[in-house]
Amino acid sequence: MEELLGGILLLLFVWLHHKKVNSAGFRKYYFPALIVKIIAGVSVGLLYRYYYTGGDTWDYFFQAEKLSNIAFQSWSNFAKLFFYSDYQLVDGFAFDNQPRAALMVKMVSLVNLITHSNYWITSAYFSFFSFVGVWAFSSWVYKTFTYGKMAVLALFIWPSFVFWSSGILKESIAVGLIFWIIANYFAMMDTKSFRKIFTLIIAIYLLFLIKYYFAIVLFVVLLVHRVVSLTSLHKKSLLQQMLAWVFLLVSGLLVGGFLHPNLEPYNILGVVIKNNMAFAKLSNVHSLVHFIDIEPEWAWLLINSPKALFAGLFMPLGFNKESLVYSIYTLENWLLVLLFLRGVMFLKLANLKHNSTLILSSIAYITMLAIFLTLSTPNLGTLSRYKVAYLPILLVVIIMANKFKGVPKLVGKLK
Repeated sequence: MEELLGGILLLLFVWLHHKKVNSAGFRKYYFPALIVKIIAGVSVGLLYRYYYTGGDTWDYFFQAEKLSNIAFQSWSNFAKLFFYSDYQLVDGFAFDNQPRAALMVKMVSLVNLITHSNYWITSAYFSFFSFVGVWAFSSWVYKTFTYGKMAVLALFIWPSFVFWSSGILKESIAVGLIFWIIANYFAMMDTKSFRKIFTLIIAIYLLFLIKYYFAIVLFVVLLVHRVVSLTSLHKKSLLQQMLAWVFLLVSGLLVGGFLHPNLEPYNILGVVIKNNMAFAKLSNVHSLVHFIDIEPEWAWLLINSPKALFAGLFMPLGFNKESLVYSIYTLENWLLVLLFLRGVMFLKLANLKHNSTLILSSIAYITMLAIFLTLSTPNLGTLSRYKVAYLPILLVVIIMANKFKGVPKLVGKLK
């Protein structure tokens, strides 16, 4: 009965959200897109249970179930666990030394209280959270750009994005937050509401706790966008704007890096190389992005960044007969490559000057995350999961660049 109540409450949340959204132009896609999203979350659970025989999603759930069981027995003990991380109250808690994973477990445990620890209904809640963020971003794209419909539709059906941003995964929370933040950042620019600013700060902080590198890159890019928009920099030539962006981004990342030890200027390269080597040891040689081994560390970064960028955008491109999932990645990446090349054919300098601040923001965000994630996570399977943080923006830019019917500009024409 408790599980049924959890499902009914989810339907209530969906109804309230659907009632609130006002993107009449593509509102008819709401329920089909949501259903696909929830099915994708269920598929994540099935994949990890029967194909990989375990993994993050089930680890989070089983650990969260322990916390939820304590809540059913003693609310005071659950409060100690949730607010003070007193994991001694949990028998065999697996993430006591992994704060981000532990936070994810806490989130799952809260939803479990509503669903009575039913994995599939809990998964639907996380898929819905991700969907709300993606819908907010899609609504902004549709309303801001003429003929943004094609790009919006892609976000609802692109296989790897829909799949890896659904279900009980940290990426579901991260995607929901990232794209909600982007949409509401631009809403905040129009209204300058203190409530919106405060809510954005809270959302960025929560994203920082879940995926700190996503949060720092996103925050720096939005901050630079704001600085450029409020000054005369956006009126300069395209070359001058690009140079200003590089200077401001590097400065922002150097300062922002001190928000987490792994991203501090003296530590970040060592952390990236250490992660790279760890993945290389654990991964099949055919599923790796292979980089040139060179000293010193900064030379390694500079030499390998172009390949990391290409891999982060378009790899894998080779088919694997033994893995259907890998082959699906390959097919969609080849489609992305073809769309990219077709878009380049239509590229004109005038298109770049149009909304140059927004275009440079998109390029900066995509480039930094693609390089950083690929260098530190060279396993192509894992990379396909992590790239959901920037894939929607890449899709929007590329699809609009193709000038499909009614798409006259690189990223659309501001209404």
